[in-house]
Amino acid sequence: KYFQIKKQKDYFNNKNVDYNYAIKNDIKLYFVSANPNITWEIVRDNPFYDWYWEYIATRNFVNWNIVRTNPQINWPWFCVSMNKNLTLADILDGIARNVPWDWDQLSQNPAMTLEIIEQNSHLPWTKFIIYNYKRWQDT
Repeated sequence: KYFQIKKQKDYFNNKNVDYNYAIKNDIKLYFVSANPNITWEIVRDNPFYDWYWEYIATRNFVNWNIVRTNPQINWPWFCVSMNKNLTLADILDGIARNVPWDWDQLSQNPAMTLEIIEQNSHLPWTKFIIYNYKRWQDT
């Protein structure tokens, strides 16, 4: 059994893995979802697989348009809020759609610069994180 688990973990970062083989051989999609070979097209074209959305939501190929146009997916907003492809326009569009953003994660998201946060201080950014970010910038 240890070998089997180790084998499944090999799917996590191995760029040579064929996702079809992994799925046919009952490799946990937890590992496959993080594999660099996985693309949005693969995920979209295989909706019956039990994808690990916590990984998918943070992947580089996921953008706001994908999230917004796929409401049938139970998106983990904690993870979507960490996605580096987000823009302020995406966040504002999400607010208009009553998206349950995770403001702690948005406040730490590298795409949200201190300038963006300061210019949009009316949004519920996590102030403690912003304070520490400012302190770090000043040193």
